[in-house]
Amino acid sequence: MEERIDAPEKKKDMTFRQKMWTAFENPHTSTTALIFYYFFVLDTACVVIFTIEYLFRLYAAPDRCKFVRHSQGLRILGYTLKSCASELGFLVFSLAMAIIIFSTIIYYTEKRVPDTKFTSIPAAFWYTIVTLTTLGYGDFVPYTVMGKVVGGICSLSGVLVIALPVPVIVSNFSRIYHQNQRADKRKALKKARMARIRIVKNASGQVLSNRRKGYEQRMHDFELGLLGPEQLKDEDIFQLQHHHLLMCLHRATVC
Repeated sequence: MEERIDAPEKKKDMTFRQKMWTAFENPHTSTTALIFYYFFVLDTACVVIFTIEYLFRLYAAPDRCKFVRHSQGLRILGYTLKSCASELGFLVFSLAMAIIIFSTIIYYTEKRVPDTKFTSIPAAFWYTIVTLTTLGYGDFVPYTVMGKVVGGICSLSGVLVIALPVPVIVSNFSRIYHQNQRADKRKALKKARMARIRIVKNASGQVLSNRRKGYEQRMHDFELGLLGPEQLKDEDIFQLQHHHLLMCLHRATVC
């Protein structure tokens, strides 16, 4: 009974951050926390539904490789790897040779240590890979002086081997990225220019249509005698002369 009485008092003594933390950790502490809890549950359900739908669509797609074409980042990465094939080949070859050489040396320097983890050359591959990539997990450690020297040389060699082709790869990635950005900008400018041309064409077509309708109306009024020759515009006179010449040419060719 005393614990139940103390619970509201503890709740009143909590700060705003503590109340917020308690609300998210235990949704039954208040009505607001319960509302947020149901909202998060609904959000999670929607995400799960759309994720399942996407996975079904991906599974049923005839050609899944086409999904990569719509991702600009993946396309840039693919072009970069393709343009840096020689540098990547050199990196893989150098790492493979370094792993084999240093694993062999570290095995023969550490095999006489009691309870050593370097039981074979393939078992030393893990230590060599971790050391070359400068990760250094510490699960494999050499104990002899020669082993420590070999480990230090292995670490320095990894820095040099990995650092040599990386600037070339980064440079190619930057070049391809900027080329892609310029191509997208050109496409956007071309699309905007075509939109402006379409608008101008529509406007000019509307103007020409209105002028033609006005000319036909004036010619109709001129034929009916509603307009005199002095009331015609210069373009109307030009059109009359043009029409007269066409009629003369037609009669001459027919005869």
